[in-house]
Amino acid sequence: MGRYTDLHNHLLGLENMIPKERNPFMGQVNWQHNACVTNHMQFCELGRLYRQSADTLVAVAVENSSTLDVHVYAICFLYRHSIELLLKDLIWKSTYAAHGEKRFPKKHRLPDLWKELCSRLGCLASSDKPLTQKQETEVAEFLSEVSKHDQESDGFRYPYDKRMRRTHQELVHVNLPLLKERVDVVVDTLLNLYELVNWHYDQRSESEAEQSRCTEPLDGVAVPKRTPWARGL
Repeated sequence: MGRYTDLHNHLLGLENMIPKERNPFMGQVNWQHNACVTNHMQFCELGRLYRQSADTLVAVAVENSSTLDVHVYAICFLYRHSIELLLKDLIWKSTYAAHGEKRFPKKHRLPDLWKELCSRLGCLASSDKPLTQKQETEVAEFLSEVSKHDQESDGFRYPYDKRMRRTHQELVHVNLPLLKERVDVVVDTLLNLYELVNWHYDQRSESEAEQSRCTEPLDGVAVPKRTPWARGL
C-alpha cells in the first residue's frame, strides 16, 4: 500500500507543478479562447449543450461531406446522450412531484427510461394524457431504434461492448440530416412535458416549504403542523 500511496502523492505533486501556461484547464492570456465551465447545471441544460454540439457537427459534415464519416460517431453519441439527460431530468422532477423523492435512475437504456417517465406522468395526470398517441409512438419508435444500435450508451464510444462484442454490428449508414430531424421531433415532444411536470414540481416544493415553516422551532418549542385535525385550528 505504501508504494501506491507514494506514487499517488507523487503524481499529485506533478499535477500541482505544471506551469500555468502549459495547463489547458486554467485561463490563459489568449482570453478569447478560454471556455467558461459551470458546475451548477441541471440535466436539461447539459443535454441542450450536447445537442447544440451535435447540431454544429451535422452542419459541418453536411457542408463538407468528406467529414461525414469522421463526425458520425460523435454526433450519434451526443444526440443520444442529450436525450438521455432530458429523460432523466423529467424523471427526477416528476418523481419528486409525485412521491417527494429526489433521485434519478442510473440506467442508460432509452426505452426503459421512456417507460419510467410515462409511468410518472400517469401519476401526475391520471385523467388527461399529456401526449397524443402519435407523439408517444414517435418517441417510442425512435428510442427503440437508437437502442437497437446503442443500448448502454457505449456503442459509439467504444469498438467493443462490455461482453467484448463488436458494437453496432448491424449498422452501416447514418443519414445525419434525417437523424437531426428525428431528434428535433423527440426533443420538442419532451420539452412540451415540462409545463405539466414543473407545475406539479412547484406544487410539491411549495407544500413542503409551507410544512417546514409550520414546524420551525419557536423559542425552542416546536410549533405543531396546522392541519384540520389539530385541536384549536
